[in-house]
Amino acid sequence: MNCYLCGVKITVENSTFEHIIPNSVGGKLKSKDLICINCNSKFGESLDVELAKQMNVYANMLNIKRERGKPRTLETVHEEGEPVYRILPGGKPELVNPYKIYEKGTEHRYLIPPKKINDFLKKITSDFLKQKQKKIILETGEIKREKLNKELTILLPHYGKKFMTAINKIAINFYIYQQKESFLLHSLIEKLRKNDFIFENVVLYSLESEDEIKEKKLLNVSHKLILKGSKAEKRIYMYIELFSSDSFLISLSNEYEGENFMTTYIYDVISRNEEWNTINNEDFKYIKKDWLTQKDYDIKKAQLDRVFSFILFKQEKDNFLEEFFKKYIETYENITSQNIEEFSHIFAEEFVKKFYLKK
Repeated sequence: MNCYLCGVKITVENSTFEHIIPNSVGGKLKSKDLICINCNSKFGESLDVELAKQMNVYANMLNIKRERGKPRTLETVHEEGEPVYRILPGGKPELVNPYKIYEKGTEHRYLIPPKKINDFLKKITSDFLKQKQKKIILETGEIKREKLNKELTILLPHYGKKFMTAINKIAINFYIYQQKESFLLHSLIEKLRKNDFIFENVVLYSLESEDEIKEKKLLNVSHKLILKGSKAEKRIYMYIELFSSDSFLISLSNEYEGENFMTTYIYDVISRNEEWNTINNEDFKYIKKDWLTQKDYDIKKAQLDRVFSFILFKQEKDNFLEEFFKKYIETYENITSQNIEEFSHIFAEEFVKKFYLKK
């Protein structure tokens, strides 16, 4: 195989795993027969980074597993812009800056977590040397809780040309991975090679209607790829859905004359289970539409409501498990068959009571 971007022959020396869906958003499917290590680095540092940045709100809140590293923290702000908080993987908020207890005249009192004291001193040294009239009082201690009186803002995906080019890269990767050829996608690959943006062939699209999304509760969050070649439509096209929320229809070629084919790949980002299906679905057909309509907006809102309901429920369960096991460790010094049985019984009872007996 040759690298589909630069054309160099892929060898043992220059081969690398290319994730079909980037590892940064939890992608698992990968191949060593797509691009060389140089192109992997080049495009990974531009397109994949933009995709990861915009999708990080889901990756962070779900605390998805990745082959390398953890999801990045999210920064949030009050409406006025201060103070700044960060959301740790899993959805737990943490103050970015040391917490100011109060400010009275020239006296400023701070409570600083012990691990942050050196960083804080470096940060304020230059500022406060210029304002010698201020009296700084530092105390160390962990901030356990703080009630937020105002809403925090988190930036949701906003797309753009670079993001859509990254979506095209996923589609190209999957097509070549499945069909073992790149000739029919030559024009798209040429644009990608030249660092041109590819976005005219992408529209917002959902396999579900707004009513179906509202009625169907999410049992898992997944990435979904559907690749179809239709002789009758003379087209190769693809459906991409990320985190059961952001979904797109991509036209890859409108000059197709080969045999019909269709491949569906679904990846559960929580369990990391993969599911394949090659059954041709005649109901899935390419449509020409405007980029954004009122219908798209309503569907997108319904998708967000549904996925964030899942995220909040998962976070509640994760917090319950963390607290329960912490209490278990504190209660039992030694693990025996008897207390494990007792623990299991109590756990099942409390879990059902909390999550399945709610009104």
